[in-house]
Amino acid sequence: MSVPEFSDNLLQFLAATVPTFPAAELLVFLAGHAERIWSAEEIVNAIKPISISMAAVLEYMALFKANGIVDEKTRGQFLFTPTSSSLQAAVDELTHAYNERPVTLIRIIYTVSEDSIRSFADSFRLKKE
Repeated sequence: MSVPEFSDNLLQFLAATVPTFPAAELLVFLAGHAERIWSAEEIVNAIKPISISMAAVLEYMALFKANGIVDEKTRGQFLFTPTSSSLQAAVDELTHAYNERPVTLIRIIYTVSEDSIRSFADSFRLKKE
């Protein structure tokens, strides 16, 4: 997929790391408060007016941790710490897209997500021999 407004690096990052627009909002929030360690409960309360559940925050934090974007300092306490400059660059590009092209970003996130789901579902289809 090619989108003139977004780099291939960002599109790959979205496909691997950002399954929903609320996940993007959470990541942009964390990047904007990188100096602070957060609990899921603190995030739910601080991210207003965005509404996100505690379960969703924990799910996305696990995904972000697995992808090297956040670190769990102590049990349930998270800090935005990308493990590479390319991850930091992708988050910076995501933040720019979130602020400048939110509608396009929403469309791309859900298109990438649908493509992943479709590809997964297609892997279970029986092929004619």
